Amino acid sequence: MTMMKPGRLLASAALAGLLVFAAAPAKAVTGDVGSDSCDFGVNAFIIDGIDQPSYTFCETGAESHNDSVTQVNLDTMFGISDWVDLGRVEDGVGTGGILTMTGGLLGGTWDLAANAWDGFVNIMLVLKDGEGNVIPDAYVGYLLEFGDISGTWLSPFSQLDDRSKQKDLSHMTAYGVIPLPAALPMFLLALGGLGLLGRRRRSTAA
Repeated sequence: MTMMKPGRLLASAALAGLLVFAAAPAKAVTGDVGSDSCDFGVNAFIIDGIDQPSYTFCETGAESHNDSVTQVNLDTMFGISDWVDLGRVEDGVGTGGILTMTGGLLGGTWDLAANAWDGFVNIMLVLKDGEGNVIPDAYVGYLLEFGDISGTWLSPFSQLDDRSKQKDLSHMTAYGVIPLPAALPMFLLALGGLGLLGRRRRSTAA
């Protein structure tokens, strides 16, 4: 049996790592979603916010906090802490980034750009109330089904002292997660191997 020289073995391993990295598909981030927690028990109506089946799960953020990208990551919405801001629309009408809304303060439609999912494995829509004295006293996030780019929405907020009264929406924000390639560790190892191989060759030549 012929033994491969250490230098060639290292080069082969490095090349294999690079090839696996190039061929590896993006790994979906599912997060620790648990169960849908957004039945807010409004007396006159139960409002889900985003129509089914356009979202998989729903979570509320920390009470009385804003829904900045820093906050949604601190709250690890759906078990994820590397959300990026993809756009915001105020008052239920207009376009911001990949997100477009029509309707008004209490409900309407939402649409994402046709290429919204390019480079993302998760997209979350976050709804924030327009003022205090509301139930729930927190922003509400909806994890979308992969590939969905449109749907309808209703404000999931109601008045604290009269829960039959729906409360205005302040804004909706789209957040996304850029996937970490599954083969990245092997890719980094391969780069290190190639660097070590180059150093050994230079030492031999000297």
